[in-house]
Amino acid sequence: MSYLEKLIFILSLSAAIISCGSESESEKWQGTWENTGLDDHYITALDYSDSYLFVAGKGQLFRKDFSTETAEWLELDIKINSENSEFGDVLFTSQGVFAVVRNTTDYSELPENYVSLYKSENTGQSWESIAIELTDMEKPFVLRRIAKQTSSNDLFADAGSLIFKSTNNGETWFNQIDRELVGVSEFLYISTDHPKQIWTGGWNNIFSPYLVKSEDGGQTWTNLNEEIYFNTDANVYATVVHLGNEKLALIGLGGSVGSANVIRKSEDGGETWITVLEGYNTRVLKNSEIQPNRVYASGRSPQEQLFVAISDDYGDSWEIEIYEESRGSLQTNDMVVTKVNGKETIYFGTNKGVYSLTFE
Repeated sequence: MSYLEKLIFILSLSAAIISCGSESESEKWQGTWENTGLDDHYITALDYSDSYLFVAGKGQLFRKDFSTETAEWLELDIKINSENSEFGDVLFTSQGVFAVVRNTTDYSELPENYVSLYKSENTGQSWESIAIELTDMEKPFVLRRIAKQTSSNDLFADAGSLIFKSTNNGETWFNQIDRELVGVSEFLYISTDHPKQIWTGGWNNIFSPYLVKSEDGGQTWTNLNEEIYFNTDANVYATVVHLGNEKLALIGLGGSVGSANVIRKSEDGGETWITVLEGYNTRVLKNSEIQPNRVYASGRSPQEQLFVAISDDYGDSWEIEIYEESRGSLQTNDMVVTKVNGKETIYFGTNKGVYSLTFE
């Protein structure tokens, strides 16, 4: 073997050893991308149920009804009652649709009548504000995200650093997390198939990854900051737990340095983690609705175009699909996976509108 051949072999072997995760070149699926609309809107959140897609833009809520032939966007009749605020989340439940309004400035500037939560019982045709009653903290208080627990229909919400629970459709909220554990929250996740599992995280006061979890519905919490730390400044933006294995979890991270943009995997409930994909600032992770070992990820790609990372072995290997026709400087902020007309479809809420990917 010549010197050049030896050098190439060594470099190839080194790359194989240090690489974390893989981008599969084989296409295991076929899908169709589509620009679904609202191109001029920064989308913060979306949710889907009963053929309706609800979308939260910064200044307005929208709804698309897929049971009609036109499927046009309807701008919902709901207005924020304060300046320096935006819609932060939207959630479809059996009790109605909830919309969260979050403040974008100092909470001390909030007016006394500030409304942080709205509810609709007729799929968004009309809305009522909910006067939130606090049981164990002083105002001001503003929700940022909201989630439901499928086993009880209880609501959970984060307020930037604290986690609250409501058992009466959002009217009364109780703090669920020890203040000594908190960091700055970037997400709130309740496992659909393991509803006692609640995860939240983001970053702490030294800009290191922050992650905590509860396995008893929010009664007690475990700090996983040391377990997920990997010698770089990063934010934790998302978590997902396997449908059939409560110990198998993935987290998506991102930051200003390249080493922060990874997906990490745990097979023991968060005690140990390995990096399984590098190079992608991951803001959202979602399970497939039809394949238990398939998981989807999106966020911001190096190409700054819309992408989805697909794994059919729950994170061990990945196939990256980029929508070449999407606009530049694009980032996915939220994602919904559902079935439309019998086909699995992903809806992407981005900083430049809504997109979809339908699998054949």
